[in-house]
Amino acid sequence: MANLNHLLSMGGYGIYVWPAYVITLAVFGINIFSSLKEKRAAKKIIQQYLLSQRKT
Repeated sequence: MANLNHLLSMGGYGIYVWPAYVITLAVFGINIFSSLKEKRAAKKIIQQYLLSQRKT
């Protein structure tokens, strides 16, 4: 248990380090989510365009 507390406190800098990790992971998550959302939207637009080209 003492080792876990020592790991989490990181020599007194844990108050700065852990929020930085959380913010970094949140930004990565947001980037991945928005990229996947844009990819789906672009794929849908392309499919609609290709379908309209086949009809003409």
